[in-house]
Amino acid sequence: KRVCTNDLPFFTAESPLKPGRWYWRVTTASGFVTPVRSFVQTASAADDCTGPELHCAPRFMSDAAKLYGFTVGSDTVRVTARIVLSGGGETGLDARCRGTVAGVRPPQGGWPIGVSRLLLTAEDKRGNTARATAWVSHAPNLPQVRWGGEGEAVTVGGRPFELVALYGVDREDDLDRVRALGFNCVHSYARDGAVMNGRIAAFLDALEARDMKTYVSFHREDVRRARYSRIAEKIGFYLPRRCLLAWYLSDEPETHDFRPVPPKVFKRYRDFVRALDP
Repeated sequence: KRVCTNDLPFFTAESPLKPGRWYWRVTTASGFVTPVRSFVQTASAADDCTGPELHCAPRFMSDAAKLYGFTVGSDTVRVTARIVLSGGGETGLDARCRGTVAGVRPPQGGWPIGVSRLLLTAEDKRGNTARATAWVSHAPNLPQVRWGGEGEAVTVGGRPFELVALYGVDREDDLDRVRALGFNCVHSYARDGAVMNGRIAAFLDALEARDMKTYVSFHREDVRRARYSRIAEKIGFYLPRRCLLAWYLSDEPETHDFRPVPPKVFKRYRDFVRALDP
């Protein structure tokens, strides 16, 4: 029995486990008990079967030709990287390490616009491996959005933007009337769980043609269940658009629908979004 005090779903034994079948289960702080599960440990307790350290973080790359850097354990002898292509499939990238510092060169032509998924692997001299997913974002010439204090204007690309926003607008046909009423920014929950498609792209085109902005929220269950692949896909779709004003992180995260987003989960998600779109 051991109390896990951190928020990561990993457990490290204090000493090597002897060969044989081992059984385990988890009891949460609320009293929920998981079913009993088991695994077979076949290696000698004297063998080193621990993979090398591999630490990576999501990152916005302002320069499309810049290396993506990450760190590995000092016993790492080789690193590899693959990028997941937009149409499915993967392709290898040039990856190197020296000491604890590792880097990945972008594909030919530079980092793709949007958000890319990198599959990283580190290997030590005993053949043990560690794997991780890294997210890399890139979008050129984005106007910097700055938020002032109370009563101060938002600035976009150094110019004041007097924000007047409206909920519930998701039809291109409504934009001229909305603009005539004095609104210059819209939001709709209808896009939270929507598949990123041509219809939404056309709506964003219509916003940009009218010099209007939008702020974009994420599906609550994607946040609560830490579905970072879906979150990253949405960031990649909207990130290059000049009509994107802000990310709307959550509505009432602590109470809504009796499915709260715990603060530490919310903070990790907020930091993920901020790292890919600073």
